Amino acid sequence: MYLNDVQLILGTDYTVSTTDDSVNILTTLAENDIVKIRDYSDTTGSFIPPTPTKLGLYPKFKPETFTDTTYITDTAVIRKHNGSIIKQYGDERDDLIMELEKRIYNNCKTTYDATLLDINDVMPSAFTSTEYTLQEVNDVMGSDFYVWAGRN
Repeated sequence: MYLNDVQLILGTDYTVSTTDDSVNILTTLAENDIVKIRDYSDTTGSFIPPTPTKLGLYPKFKPETFTDTTYITDTAVIRKHNGSIIKQYGDERDDLIMELEKRIYNNCKTTYDATLLDINDVMPSAFTSTEYTLQEVNDVMGSDFYVWAGRN
């Protein structure tokens, strides 16, 4: 769904009814705004390989641009659907990345459920320790990842 040629974000800017064919626009509309809804019956030609977030194995994050003040010099960045953060290029590539990330985010059909497994309870980081080392986590997941990477 687009508002004035800007892709909206599901759950933040609009919702889709689970009981009928309606859409509820949550963002404020003004006179002469143009809303475009594109509904595709088949998305085979636009396949994007599944990410852990898209599969519901990892939390999803709203794609956004912001200024990261944790750098020595404030830096414009993009937060992607999987939470990863990249530096903005300052040109049309930023718009393309945001368009792609919003499409992935809006099409995540499976929701991450931390009650089944909270990744933060297992995965150590620079700021959090767990009962496992990063090497132990990588050793357990590595063989499955390498099989998946070989097939894909």
